[in-house]
This record gives sequence, structure tokens and C-alpha cells, in this order.
Amino acid sequence: MVKENVKTKATCEGLKNRERLIELMKKGEESLKKIPPEERPFKHLTQNQVAKLLSDKRQCTLRAVQYWLADPTSNSYRNCKNWVPLLLEEKLIELNLIK
Repeated sequence: MVKENVKTKATCEGLKNRERLIELMKKGEESLKKIPPEERPFKHLTQNQVAKLLSDKRQCTLRAVQYWLADPTSNSYRNCKNWVPLLLEEKLIELNLIK
């Protein structure tokens, strides 16, 4: 019984952070498409690129990003921390990809 509760640990806050992360990734990718290819800081805003951007200030791996973006009903899902969308937004503003 305890094991089952651990698997279904999606919180309202974690889900909101996940949605914000997805929204920021979409905005960042849309902004990249408007920039000429030779001027882009990177080709696409992939999960790996998000992990690299976040790891400039906090420890973050590709696998952590995949956990946060996983289907909340799957066993792979982990709650997205509050700092994740805040830090990604900060990094995208630094790169002039969002305002």
C-alpha cells in the first residue's frame, strides 16, 4: 500500500510548475524559430538544452527534466520543483528568447 502512494505523488504545485515549464519551452522554441539560424544560441530548445541551461546555476540532469515532463500518471513522473520554471525563465530572458 505504501509503495502505491509513493507512485501517485503528483501535487497541485508540481503540476503547475510542470505546465509552466512546458509553456516556457514552447515560447523559447517559437522565439528561436524567429532568429536567423546563424544567430541562434542553439538550434532547438530540447530537454537536453533545458537541462544544460538549468545546470548553470543548479544541479540538473536530462533525466530530471524527463521526470518533470513525464505523464503525471506514469511511474516516471516526479514533481517539478518551484525553482525550475523560475530559473528557466531567467535564463531565457538572459538569452533574449522571452521578455
